[in-house]
Amino acid sequence: MAVLSDKLVELCEFLRVSGGPTTWRGIKIFEVDSNYDDYGRPRVSGDRLLSQEEYSARFDELLTCGLPWINLSCFGIYDGFLVVGVEASNPSATLISNTSINYSGLPTSVLSPRWDSSSALVIECREG
Repeated sequence: MAVLSDKLVELCEFLRVSGGPTTWRGIKIFEVDSNYDDYGRPRVSGDRLLSQEEYSARFDELLTCGLPWINLSCFGIYDGFLVVGVEASNPSATLISNTSINYSGLPTSVLSPRWDSSSALVIECREG
């Protein structure tokens, strides 16, 4: 978990100096995939928003796959949590020994006083 924890600290510092949100009650993480709505927003099921502890092993797995890059992107605040998307590159034909970790802040549409994630991300709640 140490690597993910360190990278999230770096992302939060990146957000702070970029004018991003500075307070939240925790971090929720999801993997960005090819599921988008008609407005280009990623769609994610609420049960796929994972805590740092829940996602840590998967992040370590991605780092050992030899991927060229991994993006950590802030999608705003949802239910008091900072929502971070993880987007992994396709595997390279040659094994990469040091995966580049890139940070990105909030899309322009999220730049509001509350940093509401709903303009950048669709979180689908499962009824049942």
